[in-house]
Amino acid sequence: MSSSESHPSSSDPVETPPLPVIPDVDDPASFWPASLAHLAFPYDVPDAEYVTIAEIAEAAVGEFDGCRRLAVALVPLDKATEVSESTAATGHEVQSHGPLPIVGDEGPPHRSGFWIEGIRRGERFEPLVNAWRGSDADVLVPDNNLLMVFGLVPRHTGGGAMSWDDLRGPVYDVVRMSSVSDHQRPKDQRQRAFVEIRRDYLLEYCRIKQSAAVAFYYEQRQSQGDVAFDRAMEGRVNEDFHLPGRLLNLQIHRDRVNAPQTQLAQVWGRRIVLPRGERRIIEVGDPILEWPGHAGPMSLNRAAREHLMAYVSDQVLLDYEGKPVFEVYPKSGGVSYRGQWAVSYCHRVGRNHISVEIKKLYEGSPSAVIEHWHRHAVPETVAKADRDAHGGRNIAVRAEELVASFLGMSSALATLSDRIALSFTQVDVGGYDSAEVAYRGWWTTDGLSALGKVAPMGATLDEFLDRSVTMVILLESIQQAPLRNMAVKLGLDRKRLAELKSLKLLGSLCQLATICKAAGHRWPADVSYVVNEWDKNLRVPALSRLFAVNQLRQKAAHRNGEGFAASLAVDLESFGIEANAQAAGWGHAIDLLYDGLIDDFNAIAALLVSTD
Repeated sequence: MSSSESHPSSSDPVETPPLPVIPDVDDPASFWPASLAHLAFPYDVPDAEYVTIAEIAEAAVGEFDGCRRLAVALVPLDKATEVSESTAATGHEVQSHGPLPIVGDEGPPHRSGFWIEGIRRGERFEPLVNAWRGSDADVLVPDNNLLMVFGLVPRHTGGGAMSWDDLRGPVYDVVRMSSVSDHQRPKDQRQRAFVEIRRDYLLEYCRIKQSAAVAFYYEQRQSQGDVAFDRAMEGRVNEDFHLPGRLLNLQIHRDRVNAPQTQLAQVWGRRIVLPRGERRIIEVGDPILEWPGHAGPMSLNRAAREHLMAYVSDQVLLDYEGKPVFEVYPKSGGVSYRGQWAVSYCHRVGRNHISVEIKKLYEGSPSAVIEHWHRHAVPETVAKADRDAHGGRNIAVRAEELVASFLGMSSALATLSDRIALSFTQVDVGGYDSAEVAYRGWWTTDGLSALGKVAPMGATLDEFLDRSVTMVILLESIQQAPLRNMAVKLGLDRKRLAELKSLKLLGSLCQLATICKAAGHRWPADVSYVVNEWDKNLRVPALSRLFAVNQLRQKAAHRNGEGFAASLAVDLESFGIEANAQAAGWGHAIDLLYDGLIDDFNAIAALLVSTD
């Protein structure tokens, strides 16, 4: 992080300037011009989740235009007070031997590393970020050692931003960053470059390093009409004030005669971020937790001795779902991470809860995982009341039944294909093989696993519509070509089928079966007697909800506009859902979505069964 601003060199012999006298200011150490008054507040807010450890920003603060450049460094505990209170100068930016170091062929070799200069000659502090300028762009990245200590894993989040996650927990967004500030862009379009870290991880890192976290910064702001500023200047146009922890420079600029004067304030300084570290992340022994229904601190020994169980909301799984590094077992509610840890010995309780043996949780999981599950813990009475109110068919049960009914339908289509001498397989027709799914487990199969994701009772309408998209992905595995060929083989005109897609082709087969069986003929052997009676507009009840969920999928892509509510109500009616009855959440509506499709897939399979 380099900049063109200058200030006294921190490599010169150190002299500590005395405090200046500032007119009408009893305590010069507390003096700030109005444009920099925000710097008087403590840097760290104990309740804040994140701490900024590097920043390049050119946005105004209130009415004051200007810029800020900041980097946090580790300062040994015995030097932190001196660094934050001395009137002597230090560095304010991250330095390195580069970019583009000049190194002769004969050496000496380039020396790597980043540092911020301290008060004394040769004194260097370890920054929490690496920083440099490439052409007209400033770059900020977290220090590799900081990332390594916690085993953080990068994840791009879009727009040039990146997060670093602790997947042991998981704890996402431990470090968040936007690395580049491009000075080629107009000032009002320049992206803020920053690095921030969760406060608990920074506390742990300071403990490990036995250091305080200190912000080294440069900030510049402009103002007009600040009376205290003018009093401090006493008619001068450029003056330095050596104050505890900072060098304050004030200047008065006038662009033309009789024009209002501009007050320029700039400061090079240090601020304590965290005076010392605390143990927060790397635990020794069991975390000290009290579980609902089990008064007093829990330990592995106690859990084993008393054979204790915990009950948690199944929303504990939301942090794991859809992430390839985790294996979620929706039928039991268990989860594992790359063979490194696992939460097992679980089983589902009611619609929305999971019971877990505390001993096994403590044995097989790191502290962050135990704490994550503890945050979702509930009393046993709550879990059993949920079971009494909503029954035992949780989302995994419904997903398994949905998969089974879909495979039953595709198997019926494959059997029909055999009966009319076409020999399409179940995979040809529906994309999945029952034996393969049974072997692998539907929860590990692409296109099926998402069906078992947690569906909270308090789900939003958007989440309900998103679930309809997941279900349509299942419907889209039905293949057009086999169904079209089957319909033609049964005697339908290929030209009349030309515009039909998968669902309507499936509908044409169901219509033929309905007509044939209603007339008392054998299906499909006698279909030739009724093929001329085929009516593409014939309503088959077993297909109504398949078409309705397809309409819901389209609404998921267009969630507003004139007529949305009325059109939504029509599709919901197919499932017996009333939008006005979902004020407490759309979880029950998701249940009805699953149950309706299960019934329809089973009904279609029964309709297509041969009566020869």
